[in-house]
Amino acid sequence: MTMSEQNAGNGRPREHLKEAGASQAKSDSPNLVEQLIDLRESRANRRKINRAQLRREIVTACGLGVALMKDEAMWHSFCLADWSGIRNPPQLFEQQKAVFFALKYMCGPGREAQSEASFYFGAVNALIRDGYLGEELYDAIERFGGLKKLNDERRARVESPYGKAIAASAKLDLISGETAATTGSSIVKPPNHSYNEHPSKWQFNVKFPSYPRIFEDAGIPAVFLFEAQIAKFGEKCEMNVLKFQRVVRKRRQRR
Repeated sequence: MTMSEQNAGNGRPREHLKEAGASQAKSDSPNLVEQLIDLRESRANRRKINRAQLRREIVTACGLGVALMKDEAMWHSFCLADWSGIRNPPQLFEQQKAVFFALKYMCGPGREAQSEASFYFGAVNALIRDGYLGEELYDAIERFGGLKKLNDERRARVESPYGKAIAASAKLDLISGETAATTGSSIVKPPNHSYNEHPSKWQFNVKFPSYPRIFEDAGIPAVFLFEAQIAKFGEKCEMNVLKFQRVVRKRRQRR
């Protein structure tokens, strides 16, 4: 039995939930927190989880997290659930991070378990932002190479010079998932398009206001920041570049 499985059953989450929820606002939705408790307890009772079942658990937790994003009363109860042994429990203002916290709660207390939760979230976050949920998310995880490959791709995108430049420019919050793919509390699924590798990869016909001679001078690869207008998005994508500049790294001076 792994450390995460040993720790997952610690505490009294169901009793704690009853105590905390007695004085809270009521919700018309099914008890989402109870479902997450069931998921956590069922995970703790198994000594070994096969890949298919693990994928099913992750998909279920993600679906509950998306539901929590839309239900303030249930989110309030979730924040007051038993988070003992889990660092950095959710705050009321962090409702947009509900998917991340649903995975944290499912995995239970302990450093190893919480490391697994971060790993799972890193693997599926981009797919969820692209609108994959339920059976579509379950199939997509396998179709795009599994959890490890998805997480490796995410890490490569974040650590690339382009990813760092975008993060610095837009102050992108990679943990919360608050990106252009979310509108309020709703997940927006993009239109159908033809892609061969990953749903986050799109091909655009890019139009510049003049000949981009700077590309020849900069050499390839090089990092640029663009301000552009999306003219078409779907099976055919077009982008009109309004202005752009090269990102030049400053060399550190030796002391």
